[in-house]
Amino acid sequence: MWYKCVPGAIPHPLFDEGHMRNTIEKEPERRITIEGEEFALVTTTRHGGGAVVTTAVHGDGFERSIGGIRLRRKPLSLTMQRAEVARLASTMTVKCSASMIPMRGQKTVAYIPQTASPDEVVQVLREHIEAVAESESGVVFGPDMGTNEQIQDQLAAAPGLLN
Repeated sequence: MWYKCVPGAIPHPLFDEGHMRNTIEKEPERRITIEGEEFALVTTTRHGGGAVVTTAVHGDGFERSIGGIRLRRKPLSLTMQRAEVARLASTMTVKCSASMIPMRGQKTVAYIPQTASPDEVVQVLREHIEAVAESESGVVFGPDMGTNEQIQDQLAAAPGLLN
């Protein structure tokens, strides 16, 4: 199941006991080249508890982009995470083209520690999606390795975030 991100972020929940509560740091970058490929947008967010999430939107020419959220439980350096997300987004562009889907490729790689609860995983992903939507409308997030139906359903249930 795919969900479209709608700009206009909702307030994110605060977990009284949660260790992922810290304010996020956003680093949106436009027109960036990674490993020889040009990306319309690369956004990295850093969250409490050590979570780091990066989304890359590859190429130009279409208003919308599509790609999955890959959840990692083992950390990568930021350089390696950016390289991984860049390769995946670039491949997604090729898949869209081959399938005649008029969208740019996009991918998200999220490192969230093993100690995070399912609600904290959803909170981190929600905050990241909101940060990406502030910089780029028309992004469509879907499932990938590590993001199960429970996570996608909780994201879809957030009013005003996804539809």
